[in-house]
Amino acid sequence: MKIYILTLFATLIIAGCAGKREFIELPFSPVKTDVADLVSKLNMRDESIRTIIAKGQGEFHSSEGHGPFGVQLFYEKPLNIFVAIKGTFGMEIAKIFYNGDSLFVFVPQTNTLYYSAETPEFTILKNSVAIKQILLSILGFAALPCSDDSRFEIRQHSESGLLIATRNGLEILMVGGNNEVAPISHQFFTQDSLPVADVAFDSFYNIRGILFPSSVMVTDFRSGDWVKLRYDEVRINTKIPDNIWVYSFPAGVQKRKLYK
Repeated sequence: MKIYILTLFATLIIAGCAGKREFIELPFSPVKTDVADLVSKLNMRDESIRTIIAKGQGEFHSSEGHGPFGVQLFYEKPLNIFVAIKGTFGMEIAKIFYNGDSLFVFVPQTNTLYYSAETPEFTILKNSVAIKQILLSILGFAALPCSDDSRFEIRQHSESGLLIATRNGLEILMVGGNNEVAPISHQFFTQDSLPVADVAFDSFYNIRGILFPSSVMVTDFRSGDWVKLRYDEVRINTKIPDNIWVYSFPAGVQKRKLYK
């Protein structure tokens, strides 16, 4: 499996920060809400969310293979994340560590540690796309307290009349004039404006008045590879064992950079 597919897990796993109440499927049953009220909720920082423990199931399809995988996520405020990805029969596929600035992906099968620092442009999706940009689009929509600035700018599209919420220049939410929340899809482009990837959310949980993505699909336009993820168990503010954040790599581990 290509390393950019593994790295994608680190982005879409964050999108599973959800609860288990008022499950919403889009576009079949759009969320009916007051636009002003929704905007107010999106601007709210939920300081009460301190930890998240989540389990989910997913499926990947690439030129090198396809199949199911399981995910276990540990999140601790402000942005400490550990993810374990397992394949068929519990075989370890990857372990992912992220602290907001540095990303590590350990692949046990090859005893290889892929790493980065200072959130540079990662070599991902066969192109240079900032993984932090994808993270911000997901975390920004979910309104998790993962950064110092959780505010949104709201503008109205001149032609469609849609209200568009932006954060750090990324469009993250569209609300129609009939107060319906549209399915969310972010496209990422190269510097020459060629489409590279799409991150789409098609279902959400409503927890504490904030919409959280619970079903995500990431597609690589150039290769046709894709990854789907859906969470089926989420616990909020459950104490995370301290040893989760301590991990030693095997002797002789190979180290490789995730970016050029």
